[in-house]
Amino acid sequence: GFAPALIVAMIMQPRALIQTPFFRIFVRGHDEKIYSELRRPWPNPKPGLAQRWQKQYMDYVRTLDVDPSAEPASAQSKVKGKKGKRNRVAGKVN
Repeated sequence: GFAPALIVAMIMQPRALIQTPFFRIFVRGHDEKIYSELRRPWPNPKPGLAQRWQKQYMDYVRTLDVDPSAEPASAQSKVKGKKGKRNRVAGKVN
């Protein structure tokens, strides 16, 4: 089940931390003047795995011509059904 994902996370997270400019300057003692990529302002980090998955999902949704922000039809009908029940309990007619 979860073992492969945990193993990957245990390897990738420390690796990502070690590669950050903050870690390289303050822990490893690299000098900003010598290493030009360590000069501030630091660039935004490269997209991680979650952002890549989000991009792939959005590309997939675009191929289906579906609005990803729209609620599924089943969720909309459940909301309407709850309002109707609530109104009947309160004695109101729909």
